Amino acid sequence: MKIAIFLDTNIVESDFKMAGRNFLDLFNAKSTVFNDTYFKLYLTQTNFYEIEKHYRNKIRSSLNAYQNAINEVNKYTNHIDKIDIALLKKQLVEEYTKKIKKIFEIYTPSPRAYEKALERMYLTKMPFRDNKEELKDAIIWESIYDFALKNRNCNIYFISNNNKDFAVEDLNGKSYLFHEDFDTLDGVIKYKKNIKDFLTEFNYLYHFTIDGITEIQDIITKYVYEKLEMNHGFENFLDDFFYNGSFSFESLEGWGTEPYIEKIIDVSMDNDVEILQSDEYCYVPIKIDCRISYSVEISNPGYEPGDEDFLVLGPISEVFTIGALVYYNIEEYCVEYLDDFKIEFKEYYKEKY
Repeated sequence: MKIAIFLDTNIVESDFKMAGRNFLDLFNAKSTVFNDTYFKLYLTQTNFYEIEKHYRNKIRSSLNAYQNAINEVNKYTNHIDKIDIALLKKQLVEEYTKKIKKIFEIYTPSPRAYEKALERMYLTKMPFRDNKEELKDAIIWESIYDFALKNRNCNIYFISNNNKDFAVEDLNGKSYLFHEDFDTLDGVIKYKKNIKDFLTEFNYLYHFTIDGITEIQDIITKYVYEKLEMNHGFENFLDDFFYNGSFSFESLEGWGTEPYIEKIIDVSMDNDVEILQSDEYCYVPIKIDCRISYSVEISNPGYEPGDEDFLVLGPISEVFTIGALVYYNIEEYCVEYLDDFKIEFKEYYKEKY
């Protein structure tokens, strides 16, 4: 059996370095579970160009911020040397491109794929919906379909968290299937929302069977109360959520800034998501109810030369529920880290806590 795995841009960009547990599991499965199988990881040409572009933008933004920080420090000291931003960016992008090409085969489709993508747009077939006009997702699908037509002896998987454009829930509401507008060649092409769903199908990950869930839950709870704010991924997630969100203070709209956890209220298992495990790890979905303090930053409406460009209002204190996935090391009896964060406001906690 030959297996071809196409990853969407959003999967790679969830972990640009491809060094997190999801990718480590995928790479390990490639060399163990599929050791007697023709197994290859692919990117469509469109995904490759998109990932490269986004990586370049991220690097440019990060290096510019780094250079600005150096310039600011050098106003008071000469201890930090400037760097050649353009040269370093070029080197980093070239290194990343080589890494991508080493891990993935880049598939360039025939011209037919682009013609079919345009045809989808004019026929308003998925992924075109809600007046969507962007061709990218249609070209990605038609590229995979083009590959399938040329490789009839392959089982093909497309992994993407963009289920709105590609898939529908199955009858049980627990997984996704391609929308009927996509010809899967009688099931040869399959959709998976994430790497875990793919690995579960091949029993690299399997449903939780470990005894002592209470003990594990106690260890997780202790970790959250003592070390959550030291989790680098959580800190970045919290900053991104507030900085990129829209918040108000006394009818003034702005973006969030300076968030921190005042109090953790409760840690519980997320019973809507199944617990999975591999031979080494247990993947436990949890919910964290907590009170978060943050401020609202706005452009100064009465700005005059010499004034501050922005005003910081607040702080505001509200209760949120944070969803996360715990990576629990079975052999070491410890939590290694948390990721897959998501957050929502909890109105019913507002007065109680």
